[in-house]
Amino acid sequence: MMNSRYLITGILLILIAACKKDPNPYSTYIRTPPVIIKPEDTLDPNSFVGIHYNVLKPTCANSGCHDGTFEPDFRTIESSYNTLVYQPVKNAVEDYVYRVEPKNADRSILYKRLTTYFEGTQGIMPIQTDPNSDWPTKKDQYIQNIKNWINNGAKDQFGSTPSLGNLEPVFKGVMAYGGTSTTELNRKSGKSSIIVPQNVSKATFYFSLDDDTKPAAQLSYNKMKISTDPFSFESKPELDLTIGTAVSGTGYFNDQVEYTHRIELDMAQFAVDQKYFLRIYVSDGGGKTEMPKDGSADYIKHYFSFIRQ
Repeated sequence: MMNSRYLITGILLILIAACKKDPNPYSTYIRTPPVIIKPEDTLDPNSFVGIHYNVLKPTCANSGCHDGTFEPDFRTIESSYNTLVYQPVKNAVEDYVYRVEPKNADRSILYKRLTTYFEGTQGIMPIQTDPNSDWPTKKDQYIQNIKNWINNGAKDQFGSTPSLGNLEPVFKGVMAYGGTSTTELNRKSGKSSIIVPQNVSKATFYFSLDDDTKPAAQLSYNKMKISTDPFSFESKPELDLTIGTAVSGTGYFNDQVEYTHRIELDMAQFAVDQKYFLRIYVSDGGGKTEMPKDGSADYIKHYFSFIRQ
């Protein structure tokens, strides 16, 4: 009888002890902080998506730079790619043909402008960066990423290899002669406005053009507009450019080029000491091309201008 009581008491004590145990088996579990994966951590820095995310968007698309005001337009991946790869260098810089030439970083002006100073430009790009930009600390890494992307074929955001299409015509030079003179009219300085003396009643302006599919003399449309505002041509009348026997002359790069397009202007209609900007329009069959564009550099616009003095 006594042994039974001891047995029952022992069982009750075991049950009571068991009830005092922590019912939550995870109460002593040490929580490990979750791993946060940032978007940039998953991007290949040598891909165009990585380059746009790390460089073009935060460093180059800021206000007053490549924000859609002029090309290249770095606001989106699409606009960046479409205004870079196999796109001709509009603001003539030495003898570079494309902004990005796939598999050839050394012939791509995008890469060269990041590493080399060219006379007549504002300097090595980027000209300025936002205060929170990491370009100053990661410049070498980012430039190498861009070089790798170009030399690996400049593939788009989907990994597709680009192909060379029909490129727009480009200019090679602008010059002018006064009356029947065979001496080229001077420019104000360097590659700035052409100076037309007041005693010149008529001046003939010549344009040298180049295209990847057609000889310059076979380009169509061939129009020109004149404005006192380098950005306002829409309402100006179109004047006909004529194509004649090619005339040899100095081009933008101080080389000898062939001038095929021309127009004679009566200077009496132009005010003295007023700068007039020229814009020409031609087509190689792939749409109308204007030169210079609104987004062209200021020094190109001044190269396409004249002043009566």
